[in-house]
Amino acid sequence: MEKIKQKELDINSLRVPGKVKNLLKKSLELYEGAARSMSLPRQFKLGIKNLKNDYVYTRYSVDSSCSLNCELTPIEEKNISFSEGLYSEKTTLNPYSVQLIILKPKPVEPKLAPIPVIREEAGETTEQAQNVTASETVQNGNVTF
Repeated sequence: MEKIKQKELDINSLRVPGKVKNLLKKSLELYEGAARSMSLPRQFKLGIKNLKNDYVYTRYSVDSSCSLNCELTPIEEKNISFSEGLYSEKTTLNPYSVQLIILKPKPVEPKLAPIPVIREEAGETTEQAQNVTASETVQNGNVTF
């Protein structure tokens, strides 16, 4: 069998029935395909669906280039939106590697409320001062926080 795998012996020159020759040819094709898969990276399409809102996409990878006690650090981090209900991307998977993808809900940014500013104009007492927002113009340049 080793001579057949290394192509030192031709399958057609063997004195065996046709079914055995076909079986040997198929096994040789599978062996060569497995040998290619062990060394070449694979392209694949990743599709995620049935999610809503925005997420932080973080991808981690460990592969054969890593030795003992290597650190698991993110290699890619981005914000993705599921507004259409589907996210897809094309990516590459190297042989003997592990990819970990974590989706965390994007933190909601706090809405900034207007800051109340007390203005005191000449002639007004503290009791008469009015509350205004920071976006309004303060007269006389006097602003008290």
